[in-house]
Amino acid sequence: MGSQHIKLPEIQIGRFTIGPGHRPFLIAEMSGNHNQSLDRALEIVEAAANSGAHAVKLQTYTPETMTLDTDQPEFQIRDATSLWNGKRLFDLYREAATPYEYHAPIFKKCHELGLVIHGDADPVVEYPFGQYIFKTLPEPKTWWSILEGKHTDVFWEHQKKYRKDFLAWLERLP
Repeated sequence: MGSQHIKLPEIQIGRFTIGPGHRPFLIAEMSGNHNQSLDRALEIVEAAANSGAHAVKLQTYTPETMTLDTDQPEFQIRDATSLWNGKRLFDLYREAATPYEYHAPIFKKCHELGLVIHGDADPVVEYPFGQYIFKTLPEPKTWWSILEGKHTDVFWEHQKKYRKDFLAWLERLP
């Protein structure tokens, strides 16, 4: 059995080419490190940019989309060695969530180019939130509502319908 070599395609994200022979595209994870402070979130964006990151990833959710608001033992951390021992999952998710109103200033800070691709069936990022973010972004911007699109399946399940338009949009980016 011989080894198989798969030629990976290059893709373009804005001015960055991603693929074999190109520098890695670095994405910084903000997670809950903002500690519910917009100023700290913006400092994280600046630190990510100064460290060479090309993008910042936000975790957008509400505690209600992650777990139940209950005191049942199954929804509490029960590990004496854990920093979160005795805390409810709901409270942890609420503490780590990036408030919706932070997104517009964070996007502005990141110099987002205005494309929001959002599926109307996304179980992670609620559809109204995607619309809210889009409305807060400055022009130029493009809204694509992917019928029955979920959180990460847009180019898998809907590839033929949207891939060509998406790649054309990327080509038009400065």
